[in-house]
Amino acid sequence: MARIARAIVTGSSAGSNGAFWLPFGATLVIGSESLNSTKNWQELRASFGVSLALPLDFIAEGPRGLQALFIESGHWPKRVIAMSLDRVGTAHGPDVARLASVVNRAGSCGVYASGGIREIRDLEAVVDVGAQGALLATALHRGAITQDEIAAFLQRRRSDQIRNRAF
Repeated sequence: MARIARAIVTGSSAGSNGAFWLPFGATLVIGSESLNSTKNWQELRASFGVSLALPLDFIAEGPRGLQALFIESGHWPKRVIAMSLDRVGTAHGPDVARLASVVNRAGSCGVYASGGIREIRDLEAVVDVGAQGALLATALHRGAITQDEIAAFLQRRRSDQIRNRAF
């Protein structure tokens, strides 16, 4: 499982803050709200390559952050996190429609859901719309999703994939 180091990056300090963790196998996650230009983002992509992930931060009113990153999926790295900030830590469930919209625009980028996942059925819903996975926190801390449920979920998904390849 990938380890994720969240770095809030501004201006020219971007490189030095996150680079420390990369030899340890971390993924550098640069918040879209912390970027001030697409040029800054492209410099980060050139420096960190596949070790970089981009969360697209959404609130109820819409995208939060550098608008060009939301409009042009060509700016996206290999991994994108569709983050519903207003649902983090709530019992409202994931914004599956918004997630599906990001997945549909992602092309070959892996999309990960974040925010609002309450139970294993929510995890199934985000994977069903094409997400590669999800970031879980509150549901794990509250015991709403257990390690055994995750293991069973992964086993079902693997079995489904094998069955689908056979036909």
